[in-house]
Amino acid sequence: MSAVFVTQHSVTVSVAQVSRSLAGPTPLRVVGPSNRGGLEESIVAKVRAVPGVKAAVPVVQTVAQAQGDRGKALVLALGVDCSIESIVGRFGCAPDAIAAARPGEAPAISPTLRTLLGARATLRTDLDVIPLAKAQHLDPLSRLNRGRVAVFPLPQAQREFERVGRLDAIYVDPVPGTNVGALRDRLRAALPQQDQVLRSDEPPAAAKDGTLLIPLLGLIAMMALGIAGLLVFNVVSLTLAERRRELAIAGALGSSDRLLVSGALFESVLIGGVGGVAGVVAGIPLAAPVIGAISKQVAMFTGVHVHLAASLSTVWIGPVAGAVNAGVAALPAIRRATRVDVVRELHARTVADAPNGTRQARILVVLLALTTLGVTAALAGGRHYATSAWQPPVGVIGLLVAVTASLAATIVLAPLIVQALVPWARTRGGAVAVAIRQLAAQPRRAGIAAAAVAGPVAFAGILAASIPAINDQTTRLFDRVVDGRVFVSTQDFNNTAELDSKASPLIRQRLAQLPGVASVDAQMFITAPVNGSRTAVTAMDNDPVAYHVIEGTATRAVLQRGDVLIGPALARRTHAHAGSTLTVVGIYGPTRVRVAGIWGDPNTVGAAMTMSVPHLVSLFGRQPPEALFVRPANGVSAEQLVQTITAAHLQPGLQVLTPSQFLASLSRSVRAMLQPFWTLQRASLIVALMGTLSTLLLVGVQRRQELGVLAAVGLSPRALARLTLADAAIVGVIGGVLGLAAALPNRLAMMSDAVFVAGSAAKFHLDALAGWHYVLLAIGVVVVGAAWPAWRTSRLQVVEALRAE
Repeated sequence: MSAVFVTQHSVTVSVAQVSRSLAGPTPLRVVGPSNRGGLEESIVAKVRAVPGVKAAVPVVQTVAQAQGDRGKALVLALGVDCSIESIVGRFGCAPDAIAAARPGEAPAISPTLRTLLGARATLRTDLDVIPLAKAQHLDPLSRLNRGRVAVFPLPQAQREFERVGRLDAIYVDPVPGTNVGALRDRLRAALPQQDQVLRSDEPPAAAKDGTLLIPLLGLIAMMALGIAGLLVFNVVSLTLAERRRELAIAGALGSSDRLLVSGALFESVLIGGVGGVAGVVAGIPLAAPVIGAISKQVAMFTGVHVHLAASLSTVWIGPVAGAVNAGVAALPAIRRATRVDVVRELHARTVADAPNGTRQARILVVLLALTTLGVTAALAGGRHYATSAWQPPVGVIGLLVAVTASLAATIVLAPLIVQALVPWARTRGGAVAVAIRQLAAQPRRAGIAAAAVAGPVAFAGILAASIPAINDQTTRLFDRVVDGRVFVSTQDFNNTAELDSKASPLIRQRLAQLPGVASVDAQMFITAPVNGSRTAVTAMDNDPVAYHVIEGTATRAVLQRGDVLIGPALARRTHAHAGSTLTVVGIYGPTRVRVAGIWGDPNTVGAAMTMSVPHLVSLFGRQPPEALFVRPANGVSAEQLVQTITAAHLQPGLQVLTPSQFLASLSRSVRAMLQPFWTLQRASLIVALMGTLSTLLLVGVQRRQELGVLAAVGLSPRALARLTLADAAIVGVIGGVLGLAAALPNRLAMMSDAVFVAGSAAKFHLDALAGWHYVLLAIGVVVVGAAWPAWRTSRLQVVEALRAE
């Protein structure tokens, strides 16, 4: 959980730092509605005419890819004119030189970027590939975005990045002594309603698009918090079970239940708080690989490279969450301990060790019912592509209930499995048979230890099935998008929409002239406000109807007449249905559009709008294509067309892929994007190791007298160690199998929730063999975790142990 908070904080801090560095002393900036070229150039004069404005600095601000002998880098590409001197100070800028800049001239870069890429570096724009060998090196640029920045003259940047006559932002420097709040109000009144006036340190809207994985990470963090609560319940139950006589004596001496509860609760909260501190210490380094994956996404959307950042706000959340979670989880065990029968406990302590069969059966029925209820709620949450606002919270709560209840059921089921093995153990000798009989004699310990293993195995099993299923579903959906066409692009397809290193108009023109080409279809992507919220707006020439139609009509004809199609998340957010109208804010003002249908579009987790290319251009101006899809002519295969395009040598570094190669590349990209989840999955196995280690150490202390008796009757130190290892192995096997069983219903719940957390309605596939390698891995981890308790047991002092009571 701490890793997720650190990741979110790191993104916020990194983007804010770059925003402040770009703004310099200017407190305000003006931006348009769209993410790319959203301001008309005429807006600069209107800003300068507002009373209290000392200077207005027009800027092109985008993301481009640089490449050299030492690798690739996403850089923040800027276009400025001589008005930038009002921010950075005078450096001899010549307006005539700015105006005379020609396409293809090298921008100014930082020495850091040259060192990072090497001497033969290039920068790709929407027009061409620019060599950086003759680029001017400016030392101050090394302090901006960790040196990953390139600065063009403004007119050149507008041509290179398809923004002729348009800008991305205007930074506003007020007259000294001007009230910034009042100036902001005057600017808002003077500018068209589609333009916004923001504080200069506010992150760009595109930064949110780069963090789409964080809600899913947060969901998994909540699942991990539920598992942690179950482990706390286990430990507290085991501890209080061994302190029954102490509690009985305290009760006989007149201690009130409130005193007993408050003492045990304080102890649990303290342990949870200390565990939360440990979680923060472990979470910060664990966040590093997660931040690495998220940073790639944020850089693609904003050019900002995220660095690890922690603060007091991210540090205190861990201990507080740990303390609250531990207190809530421990309450049931504490209340049960206060109901001890004083007389019977003082006379026959072992009577209470045997669980009440009827009560255990009732508990199991309740837990299985809760699991079923949770899965049912999750299925309801994902039904009909979750187009209603109530469905996501119901689905998330259902998943959490199903995970917690199914894992809690392992505490009840594990002793039953052990008891079923007792007849076999009675006819056998050796450490395994003895360990089974000891576990059967202490059913509560067996259930608690097995649950410590079942949680991480179930967690791993859910991820192992869910993430590949989401990936496969995404690949199948885009198989219909590509529709047998050849993919041609300067970039990977996934999450590169904000990257202004697109295929140039010349490439598209030359593609259309090649033999064997039936058409060259461009896909465009932009983000803009729809009903007040940032939304992805896409368009494609000859776009196939690729996704499942949930409601209404989805045809090329409805797009050509000016209607739009929307994804389920956008329908949910705007409460829209087929026939509804939505307000899209373009660079020329708001426009009402009619929704022709809702379909299962997975883009931006279902929060996307699709329209025709002419419609998009009329709202946002001409945009560079995100990708080109080249359809082969009749009688020409995709493989033959790829060979023709490759042989034409249209541009260095151009990707030309058959449909199967495109889907394989997309799958690799999605797997790389989902890498943080595998990091968390591996961390869950460490939880299994720590849970087993703490449980076995606690049991070793509580069973000292029992182990001393075994040693006194002739069991060797090596045999005692084998007994401990056998105990752990049995617990590992039972917990692993139960964890795998618990993962099955939770996979179904996760697949249903995938509609609104990942944008794809992945189908549930029952694979009985999937996840067994995690069971084997968990057993190995548990046995390794038992090595230290086994060593301590082998060094047991018999006399001292027999005296212990």
